[in-house]
Amino acid sequence: MGGRDISEIHRTGGNFVEYLDKVRADCEPVGFRPSLERLVGEDVKRIEEAKRVLGFGVKFLDKALGGIAPNDLIILGGKTGRGKTELASLIALFNTALGRIVHYLAL
Repeated sequence: MGGRDISEIHRTGGNFVEYLDKVRADCEPVGFRPSLERLVGEDVKRIEEAKRVLGFGVKFLDKALGGIAPNDLIILGGKTGRGKTELASLIALFNTALGRIVHYLAL
């Protein structure tokens, strides 16, 4: 692209549409791969991720939700005195007892 940026295109009165066409031509598509290509190795990735899933420590929640994946954010909501803090503490204690690292934030 010769080191030109959008501000230079604007300053010199160049054609912005031509600039965008050039940028698009230089870029490789991201995320649009054939499904067979995307699936290669996915089974191994899913097995590795399953090893890192945390449990809730409550059979019903573990069965219904399948656990807490590494990038999950769990938000507990409800009325005052309904057990949100108790449940969060139970989940944290269950996982720390298994030697896992838990981040517990209360607002």
